[in-house]
Amino acid sequence: MTVSEKGFSLIELIVVLTMVAIIVAFAAPSVVEWRQNANYNNISYRFIGLLRHARSQAIASKREHRVEFEVTAGRYRLTRGDRAVGSTVYNSVVQDWVDLASPLAIRANNDCLGTADINFTFASDGTGTSDGASNAVCVMEDPLDGSPLIARSRISLTSTVTGRVVMDKP
Repeated sequence: MTVSEKGFSLIELIVVLTMVAIIVAFAAPSVVEWRQNANYNNISYRFIGLLRHARSQAIASKREHRVEFEVTAGRYRLTRGDRAVGSTVYNSVVQDWVDLASPLAIRANNDCLGTADINFTFASDGTGTSDGASNAVCVMEDPLDGSPLIARSRISLTSTVTGRVVMDKP
């Protein structure tokens, strides 16, 4: 009479666990990088959404709306102006300051090197403008080790006539 053994031997179990460990070791860096990229994309889409929301609110309320970016402070907010066009006062806060979490940072200009604050203003007719020569805000990665910031995405006002906002990679 023969007895059949059911189950796995210890050697088979060790081989399978070793194979799983190797696969996990190769996949882990990719998952970490994917997660970091998801954070940068998330804030980029949040900026685009806020700019588009400011434009639609300006049209709906017939009052200018402005998205203000304090570049070196790493924060942004949404305010409402006192007129349909040419507002002089933006003291009505629609969304208060939001601080970016580390290691996120922002910069201005198309080259993503500007450190001056930037405002995007949308009029009641849907047009959009930005301060000075800058028409872009960049989402940056701060390596936190003193090395230069790394540009992850650039959000630009591509048409002042339509107020169109787009995102691209710098």
